[in-house]
Amino acid sequence: MTKKDYELVAAINLGSGYIDMSIVQIKKGGQVELIEKLSHPTDLGGDSFSQGRVGLDTMRECCRVLKDYKKIMNTYGVKRYKAISTSGMREAENREYLIDQIKSKTGLDVKIISVAEERYYIYRALRKSSLDLDRSKNFIIVNIAYGGLEVSFYENGSLKFTEYLKIGPLRMHEALSSIEHINLNYNNTMKEYFESKVNSLYNEIRGKNIDTLIALGGEVKKIMKVIEEEVDQEGDYQALDRKKVKHFYKKLSQMNVGQIADMYYLPKREAETLVPSVTILHSMLDFIETKRVIVPMISIVDGLTDRLYESSKFYEADDNSSSYDDIISSVWFIAEKYGVSKRHSEYVSKTAISIYDQLLNVHKLDNKYRLFLRTAAILHDCGNYVSLSNHAFQSYRIIKSQNIMGFSDRNLELIGNIARYHSGKVPSYKDTSYANLIEEDKVIVSKLASILSLAEAIDSSHKEKDISVKVEVSGDFASFTVRSEEALVLEAWELEKRVEFFEEVYGLEAQIKVEKGIGRK
Repeated sequence: MTKKDYELVAAINLGSGYIDMSIVQIKKGGQVELIEKLSHPTDLGGDSFSQGRVGLDTMRECCRVLKDYKKIMNTYGVKRYKAISTSGMREAENREYLIDQIKSKTGLDVKIISVAEERYYIYRALRKSSLDLDRSKNFIIVNIAYGGLEVSFYENGSLKFTEYLKIGPLRMHEALSSIEHINLNYNNTMKEYFESKVNSLYNEIRGKNIDTLIALGGEVKKIMKVIEEEVDQEGDYQALDRKKVKHFYKKLSQMNVGQIADMYYLPKREAETLVPSVTILHSMLDFIETKRVIVPMISIVDGLTDRLYESSKFYEADDNSSSYDDIISSVWFIAEKYGVSKRHSEYVSKTAISIYDQLLNVHKLDNKYRLFLRTAAILHDCGNYVSLSNHAFQSYRIIKSQNIMGFSDRNLELIGNIARYHSGKVPSYKDTSYANLIEEDKVIVSKLASILSLAEAIDSSHKEKDISVKVEVSGDFASFTVRSEEALVLEAWELEKRVEFFEEVYGLEAQIKVEKGIGRK
């Protein structure tokens, strides 16, 4: 096989407890083969969660490990890679220094990702596994990471909500370690502590008929390894009966950390987080009446390698749009939470996307911005929940504070700004949210906001009239032909007011034509 027939890529995750790297071979035809997998313990999370900063020794150790990883990458001839870091670095006050030191000492660029981006990569890996979920049923996905717990609820196969709580096993150990030696009922105290932190989450899913509990994360895989003889292997995922989890929890409650480390041949640091990890799983099973726990043997690194495959020359697209559907489903859940009119938002969203698609050769934006526009269109009126008189700005504030799968903080800032200018207001340097954007993002926001503003004008009556919109561009001119059998006096007036913003952004002279005729139906 020649080098033209394959590519070697690397995926690196600086996690809270481990620094992981996978090197995979992407072959012509789309096959992806794991070549090497490495893991090294780190105190990133321990430092960050307890002190708020990463210590000098931990920084040096991270750089040393990554330097070794870089040498291995060079040996294999790896040119493309993705390196990310999660909560251990995300929450450190001195994270910028560590990023800079890694770059200067190893040459590696590490990106600190948001909780939503972290979820995106994990779920991307999940979809590539052999786990075949019945999307007509309800299920919960629990990701137990060192620094936090994330719970996603799917109803009839659609993602309804995701909650992220800073209550991971390492945090629990750090919080309660001072009373471990003086508390004879330490495990029960830990369970009470955990449940006090997740009570609001339990209230959200109370009364839901949940068929399946899927558990993810390195800590869950550690549990499965420790009780290996109790585990059922099914393809590339494992299953554990709820009774066995309960039994294991009871067994651990009679042991201290030293005894756990000795019995299961674990380093002390791993034994310390085993009890809180099992406590979390045990508590979830107390609340969710499911017979067993499903554990796909995946990690965030698998999601990174899949993303690298997607951007390779050997990528062969498939029709699996479940990731996109999950994002939109969760956006609609947020819209419902803030009392958004579904009929109006759906109408505006469809109209905005129609205009966007007809202007592909004009705006020349990447396809991801289509999703940004749709998200902004769905949520553009969510600010009414806070203030009717200043709802556009409140929509911006609500959107940028959300935790939507796949969107970085920068993405949400853009989407919030797009929604802010939906009602005819033109972006201004007087608006701090707009002024703080980099120049490239200002242009993107303005291009998409001008489209959203026109789409919103077409349903300014909130009557969802049967209207079709045809956009034609020739040279320096653009025409918007709006057709309906219904009267469009208000809509035409709003369009005439708002089209100037579009003209300024795109450098086109635009004409609004309102014609009598059959609309979108």
